[in-house]
Amino acid sequence: MHTDKTIFITGATGLVGGLLALRALAAGFHLRLLVRGSVNFSAKERIRQVFSFLGMPQEEWGVVRDRVELVPGDVTLRRFGLTIDAWQQAAENLQAVFHAAAYTGFDRSQVEKSVAVNIDGTRHVLKFVEQARTARYFHISTAYIVGDSRERIFEEPQNGPFPWKNPYEKTKCLAEQEVHGYCRQKGLNATVFRPAILIGDSRSGRTIRFNNIYNFIRVAHALSRRRSRQPVIIEAKATARLNIVPVDFAVDTIWDVSQLAQSGGKIFHITNPSPPSFVELVEAYSRILDLNIQCIDPSDRNCPDNPAKGRRIGAAFSEYGEYMFGEPEFDLSRSRALLADYDTRFPSLDEEYYRKILDFAVAKNWGNRQQAPPAIVPKTRETTYAERYFKEFLPAKLHKQLLSNLKNLNGIVAIHFRDMVGPDWMLELRDGMLTAISQNSLVPECTYDTALATFETVARGLARPEQVFFDGDADILGDIEKGLQVITALSEFFRSYPFNPREQLAVPQQ
Repeated sequence: MHTDKTIFITGATGLVGGLLALRALAAGFHLRLLVRGSVNFSAKERIRQVFSFLGMPQEEWGVVRDRVELVPGDVTLRRFGLTIDAWQQAAENLQAVFHAAAYTGFDRSQVEKSVAVNIDGTRHVLKFVEQARTARYFHISTAYIVGDSRERIFEEPQNGPFPWKNPYEKTKCLAEQEVHGYCRQKGLNATVFRPAILIGDSRSGRTIRFNNIYNFIRVAHALSRRRSRQPVIIEAKATARLNIVPVDFAVDTIWDVSQLAQSGGKIFHITNPSPPSFVELVEAYSRILDLNIQCIDPSDRNCPDNPAKGRRIGAAFSEYGEYMFGEPEFDLSRSRALLADYDTRFPSLDEEYYRKILDFAVAKNWGNRQQAPPAIVPKTRETTYAERYFKEFLPAKLHKQLLSNLKNLNGIVAIHFRDMVGPDWMLELRDGMLTAISQNSLVPECTYDTALATFETVARGLARPEQVFFDGDADILGDIEKGLQVITALSEFFRSYPFNPREQLAVPQQ
């Protein structure tokens, strides 16, 4: 038992940080966790809920909570938003600092958030480590800091610039560069871990993030329930490999390596020694779901321009599309040298495992974050925004061909605000034009179900509706295939015609 030793962790309400916290508790350590509160939950309640979701029984929380100290702060703020005294006190008597907090979104509209969390957050943690002079520092990076490179990537600092695919790759690379530079300058010792694509626990399928390959699995699962024999067509290079790693293996490896003194000052890849090809993944889910899924590689000259009629689903998760055409090869020399059984302990990614992560995702409704039961909500800035959007802004767009790529878009879609009682808004689209706006007078083919505040971020062009869906902040009810087709096509509309009224939206007097 290490009852006299304390570990500081950022990102403990996330997947990796939360599992690291549980691993440290099981080893007998005290924890000091930097945790933000939220509108609905205190920091302590958030931690308790995350630990419970990650598998900690309720009765065990009562046993370990005295070894969990919460520091209410924000990694994006100088000194985490703490007073100097509180900041200095948080840095006292630490054995190690694990920086696991990160913004993992790929959306290019969220660049500022990526920079604030991944780069500025790392700078703030480095200053904290300097304050806690005796603590070892462990930085959670990503294997994908080199972007679209196809070369063999070694466990060494990477300086770039690289052809990054998205803000996540770029900001994590720049953050890692901050670590190496600051540690050289200040004489600090940092160990960097670069995990690949993290997916569900190898034993239970458990995760709290249903992104990356889950987007493909979710759409395929929805289509399988429609019992159509029409093939599902996805644009991907069949031989491209996906470096997917069960999260329990990644966290166990991070923990085991961190306990070895010889890991100090080194970089370790945590990647799949034999990553599956995309076609292997497709074939597995074709069998599991009894679905005919076909890979079409548009870069292949022998690929037909107009393949057999089928349902194309690639556009629904375009942010991850580039990962379906190949990735670098990740060297594992250091990880294998320190952990001789690295390859043999890596879990088998067979059909049973793929079924396991699917079953868990379905059981958890793909992480869809349902709100409290709807209530009659008084007039607020958000409700005023929604009313003005549907009553003032959209009517001015009726019967206009605003975007050429929407000419083939037809259907009726409903917008439902899950956090209020009231009629849904119905939008009728004909040949890419908005032809009718009403409330409950039409029969929708699908319903986009989200919260008022989330809808505002979409309508302002600050978030893409399909990504909000995959992030669990919205749901599609009814015909999910039609819903994805509509919201993916409408992404360009929201970006091209954001509703951001110049005047402040006043809250009506009650």
